[in-house]
Amino acid sequence: MKLSLLLSCLLLASCVSVAQIRKPTPNPTPSDEAPLAPLTQAERALDLKSILTKQPDFVADEEFFYGEGSGGFSAKRHIARKGNRYFADTGYVKTITEPGKEIRLNDSDKTFEETPIASEFVLGSGQPIDPRTLASQDGVTFVALGTQLIDGHKCVKIQARIPNQRAQVFVYAAEDLKYLIVAVQVLNPPRGAIQRLQNISLDVPDGLVEVPANYSPLSKHKWLRVESAIVTYDGKPGKNARVFRSDDVNVLFVTLYEPHPATGLLLPWHYLVFLKEQTVELAFEGMLITKDGKLAWDTNAREAFSNGDDKPSNGNYPCHVQKCPPTNVGTNFVQFPSVYYDDRKSTVRVTW
Repeated sequence: MKLSLLLSCLLLASCVSVAQIRKPTPNPTPSDEAPLAPLTQAERALDLKSILTKQPDFVADEEFFYGEGSGGFSAKRHIARKGNRYFADTGYVKTITEPGKEIRLNDSDKTFEETPIASEFVLGSGQPIDPRTLASQDGVTFVALGTQLIDGHKCVKIQARIPNQRAQVFVYAAEDLKYLIVAVQVLNPPRGAIQRLQNISLDVPDGLVEVPANYSPLSKHKWLRVESAIVTYDGKPGKNARVFRSDDVNVLFVTLYEPHPATGLLLPWHYLVFLKEQTVELAFEGMLITKDGKLAWDTNAREAFSNGDDKPSNGNYPCHVQKCPPTNVGTNFVQFPSVYYDDRKSTVRVTW
């Protein structure tokens, strides 16, 4: 079975612009493919690492499938690369990334927000792989195995080997597209992932990877960690607690690990506490980002940043079954209901 047919089978019918849960699909193995054609002398002389690090600019539709034996998901997005900028449009979210930075475009209000991101690479994480990032891994080596026809393109099949990694990684470089990587396989039974490009063009409009001129940046805010903060949970010291305060000093971002009512497993929960309004809401975990692109609540960082303005939404309260008790704000403390207040009347108190 050729890789093009294999990919079509894996991504059949349910490839959509957002991830979907899917039924299990048997993991493909190299033996499922048609025999490889032997390499020519010129192909054997190729600098394989250079092929991955010097990928050409392109525009394409990307299909991605990730399976883990008992299930999986598929996704589709429109992507482009020009220079060191990378554009992705899932149909719901548009982003432009470059080393150390992500820009999210909000078409509804014509704004954009910049966020630092960490350059972390986790093989088999359920995310598509950037060939250039793969080539930058310490100790990675490449071996050309042969050539194969994929979607009409003669491709060099290259195996990437990363020290201390059990997973097998294969990339397919199309000779007629300046050795653009048009497909990637990650095999780590029972897990596996396949990504491929379709509708490929090497002509990338400049504006596709740029922020539109009529978009304005969201306001950016700095948060400082409250070093003196003491967090208690039901009168006992909170587990792994972190407290940050906004630059207008009106909002607290409080994180602590709370035991699940049924399992007792400690889970991180995040709260936005509006002191002047005396309200509390559940917070999005990633809203506070450090300078190096990490989640502030999961580090020892003393400062963090967020985009946009925080205002009470009057809807995302911790408790839902029972009416939340009022948030109690004093000169140097605040006490509010926990996310598990419905289960056991748990409360959180922050003193500074």
